[in-house]
Amino acid sequence: MALCGCGRDSITADRRRFLTWAALGGGAALLGAGAPGRAWGAAKANYFLLNCIDYRLTAATTRYMGQRGLTGDYDQLILAGASIGVVTDRQPDWAATFWQTLDLARQLHGVSHLIVLEHRDCGAYALVLGEDFAKHPAAETRIHAEMTGKLAGLLRQRHPKISFEAQLMALDGTVERLSAA
Repeated sequence: MALCGCGRDSITADRRRFLTWAALGGGAALLGAGAPGRAWGAAKANYFLLNCIDYRLTAATTRYMGQRGLTGDYDQLILAGASIGVVTDRQPDWAATFWQTLDLARQLHGVSHLIVLEHRDCGAYALVLGEDFAKHPAAETRIHAEMTGKLAGLLRQRHPKISFEAQLMALDGTVERLSAA
């Protein structure tokens, strides 16, 4: 018997509880059916959100999208560094994942707008570029604008009908516009 409580019997019991809960309707909320303003099974999401993995901004990102009235109207992909994860040569698999996921979202949900939500004090930017831009806010804004601009250019080549916007979130959750195309 496992001391951690994660033995075979515990896992089987957890599965049974989850399946019972899901069968009774609890799974609907988990699967997104409870999104305000969206009917269950709706096959449309107008927006595709690309944002960073940083745990410090998870709640702020969800709140921001809700404040824009987009709850239930966007697909989301989370990559370290957001746009830099797509445009850098250092992570070609991330770029492939982004483009494949965007294509899938277009096919399944008809997304027509890409929102890139960058953030200040981004560790991925520091690792990829070898400089901590957080110490110089004006330079930090410029580098985020440069990377999102590169992504906007790639998007125009691949999907000219998808609109683009880039935002920069501060650690306090405030957001400023970087660009729109």
